[in-house]
Amino acid sequence: MGYIMPMTLLALAIVITSAFTHASWNYLAKRVNGGTAFTVLTSALAALFYAPVMLYMLFTQQPSIGWMELGLLSGSVTFQYIYFNSLNRAYRAGDMSLVYPVARGSGPMFSLIMAITVLGERPSMIAICGAMMIGVGVLILTRAASHTPNMKASANRKAIGYALLVGLSIMSYTIWDKVSVSRFLIPPILVNWSVHFGLIWLLLPYTVRNWATVRATWRQFKREAIIVGLLYPLAYLLVLTAMVFTPVSYIAPAREISILIGSLMGMRLLGEGFTRTRLVGALVMTSGVLALTLG
Repeated sequence: MGYIMPMTLLALAIVITSAFTHASWNYLAKRVNGGTAFTVLTSALAALFYAPVMLYMLFTQQPSIGWMELGLLSGSVTFQYIYFNSLNRAYRAGDMSLVYPVARGSGPMFSLIMAITVLGERPSMIAICGAMMIGVGVLILTRAASHTPNMKASANRKAIGYALLVGLSIMSYTIWDKVSVSRFLIPPILVNWSVHFGLIWLLLPYTVRNWATVRATWRQFKREAIIVGLLYPLAYLLVLTAMVFTPVSYIAPAREISILIGSLMGMRLLGEGFTRTRLVGALVMTSGVLALTLG
């Protein structure tokens, strides 16, 4: 394939908005520590809230959906199931300022490699250096967040393991969905909505067995569930929209500005501490995003 154009300002604006939205719903999910029951509620609410938009798209665009498209949508649901399961376990084990950087930072590194080797994309050297700077910033933030009392050391190591699994799932569904929306022209809203509808069915056995827990979570965290049900689909819908006209090797790292936002939320709003080392890491990461965009 030929040389690809740099990320446009429109794509950057969409991805940055998505980053703020993504960090916000993660903050709420970590604050309530709702686990699988909270995921059940937010998936059901997301499917409900965005059903009118999805139905409008079906009637107006009438996309062609065959067995290949259904297979791609099923794959998206599977990767997102792994994502949520790993994220819930990671947040139960460690702080947001530890889990969020590792999870969000490892994903774009995997995505960049896969975009080049599998999709044949050729980002510029400036863009590659920018992605590497983001990785360095993530490592600095992770190192700072790992300096905790000894009694939390084991829990943090466990959290890092789950966070890396989150990163692998991010890489998987990023590449998978890029193919879905750009090569097979599946509308982004259909991909997004299918994920939440599919999660409802995948989590149905859990819901039936733990209905009392789901109801209790709803009574206690109704407001947070509604907000996350609105924000989570919006965050990824914005990314999918940008993927339609922008290479994934630019989108995947640029959206990780959410690492800076999420880390600050964890440090400030969740009281996980603020240090100079974390600030340096955030600045390095921000510089990487700028280099990626200019590339």
